[in-house]
Amino acid sequence: MGMAIVDDNEYEDGREGQRNVLGGAGVYWLVGCRLFGGRANRHRVGGVIDLGRDFPAAALRQIQSWGMAHVVLREGDRLTTRGVNYYDNHGVRHFAYKTPKRQIFTADLVECGLVPCQWVHLICSAARAAEFISELTELDPNVKFIYEPLPTDCLPNNLEAMAKLIPHIDVFTPNWEEASSLCSDILADDASVEAVAATFASYQKPNSVVVIRQGAKGAYMVRSGQRDGVQLPAYHLDQARVIDVTGGGNSFCGGFVAGYQMSGGDWVAAAAAGNIVSGCVIEASAMPELTVNEDGVELWNNTTTAERLRRYREQNPHLEFELNISS
Repeated sequence: MGMAIVDDNEYEDGREGQRNVLGGAGVYWLVGCRLFGGRANRHRVGGVIDLGRDFPAAALRQIQSWGMAHVVLREGDRLTTRGVNYYDNHGVRHFAYKTPKRQIFTADLVECGLVPCQWVHLICSAARAAEFISELTELDPNVKFIYEPLPTDCLPNNLEAMAKLIPHIDVFTPNWEEASSLCSDILADDASVEAVAATFASYQKPNSVVVIRQGAKGAYMVRSGQRDGVQLPAYHLDQARVIDVTGGGNSFCGGFVAGYQMSGGDWVAAAAAGNIVSGCVIEASAMPELTVNEDGVELWNNTTTAERLRRYREQNPHLEFELNISS
């Protein structure tokens, strides 16, 4: 239920900027699912993308090249949702909207035939997430939710609201800055990721997880009912391969859901898939490039997903999970 946004990228260090870059949390989530799920599962991925009258033709062709049958492209006379990413000299990204937002609501999913479904990706305020969960579970009691809180919502005074929301979510996944900020009034400033995750885990329902995304460190995950969590290293051990982290978290969530479904419900496999997908997305300042080789095999940024999974297993032999995919 995230949006499609067309971005401009600007850099304080003097690098040449980019214009009309396809982005937005919704699109990054979709490409994360599509990337890990592969061609065989592309019909299982769905979403709504609003095309303003100025939507770039190249961006539209890129979306269409992914071949996702249930991604509904809605045309309208409104402007495309546009934003600007400004990167300061410390590498910190600042974002602002340039045009009015075209958000997605439950009614949009219903109108476009996307309910019932197995999973819904939420990235919104806690109050808005609670409304969506209530509406969608009434329509489909079996639907699962993966939720990214908004950075602006991740303040200490909002911990109580998150505590009320988490029991209704299957995957709660803030990044480290968001998670530690939420807990900053009740934990020490130097609290460990284990302590922060345990705070959220105390509110979990059965068969759910808390996943704290840690950038270059990967992700830390704790499952409901378990005292000890699992640390999953990032895909790129060499951070020199990382070009632009925009969309890394959103695509992680898409890969996570694809990995969960393809592994038959293995949470460790899901988190591994999320790290693999995120690692691919952050290799460039745009969406990952999909090509097909002479054997008809899909490559994303010139590497098959099967090869990325093989590399990740080799880098992390201590991780035990069941997940097999073809090239």
